[in-house]
Amino acid sequence: MITVIEKGINPILNQYEYPELKVKIGLDAGESVIVQYGHDKSSLIDILGYSMNISAKITSLTYANRITIREDIYNTLNPQMRTKFKETNKQYHTVLLTNFPLATQEHSLRLLILYVCDYYLLP
Repeated sequence: MITVIEKGINPILNQYEYPELKVKIGLDAGESVIVQYGHDKSSLIDILGYSMNISAKITSLTYANRITIREDIYNTLNPQMRTKFKETNKQYHTVLLTNFPLATQEHSLRLLILYVCDYYLLP
């Protein structure tokens, strides 16, 4: 993801003197509700819930090209993955996307999200 933005999209944006794109990700886990406004294929879909609000707030606190996660998610990670995160305050931990533990950021991010989903969604 970062490689595509940095090497594919940003050079094109630079040619036209547009600002570069950066990625910020905030993760929380919890119950959410998916709402569809209307009944046709073009109807808007929204995700509502406490965890979505917290994720949005975490994202707003996150610096560019970083992932920030809540303390409860951090506590569920294996110790090797925890070492990659830095505590930014008592509730949140942050990792630089380009320093994420596995071979590619896309793969690492998918694994982190799947791990969080497995831990919180499976009985």
